[in-house]
Amino acid sequence: MNTILVIIDVQQKIMDVMYDTERSMNKMVQLIQGAKVVEWPIFLFEQYPKGLGPTAKEIQQLLPNIQPIAKTTFSAFENEEFKQTLRTFKQKPQIILCGIETHICVYQTAIQLLEAGYDVWCIAEATSARTSESQNIGLALIQQAGGKIANNELVLFNALKDAKHSKFKEISQLIK
Repeated sequence: MNTILVIIDVQQKIMDVMYDTERSMNKMVQLIQGAKVVEWPIFLFEQYPKGLGPTAKEIQQLLPNIQPIAKTTFSAFENEEFKQTLRTFKQKPQIILCGIETHICVYQTAIQLLEAGYDVWCIAEATSARTSESQNIGLALIQQAGGKIANNELVLFNALKDAKHSKFKEISQLIK
């Protein structure tokens, strides 16, 4: 199955006020590194960059050739360019979501993707919100709507399917 990674609004100005910022940033970095190993297409969104600034440097450094898609809507799925790109896949891709805030932009993106018939996986450890309660509420509502809640290890090893996969050692080292 085709899989893509969607990174939502990991901007420094927002990250500075998130709950457990260091952990979630480390997990987002790990997920992006893994996505690059397994060669998933990556989409990067920024919420109102004029006011909230650019994507955090840790993410920018990993994705120097990816131009962030600016948005003002909370859902990334409202972006026509993104919708058109998704339509170019022969079959609907599985969509892996990470970013902030779990109960706002990640949630609204997940709900709209689910309503459009996509298989949505939200990476709990690679999302964040201002409080752990807000994060938990967002994850619970995504799951209730039919999204899957997972972690980096699950989705990356799921992409490999077999320990004989040529990328197994690289993913194993990344996860350790």
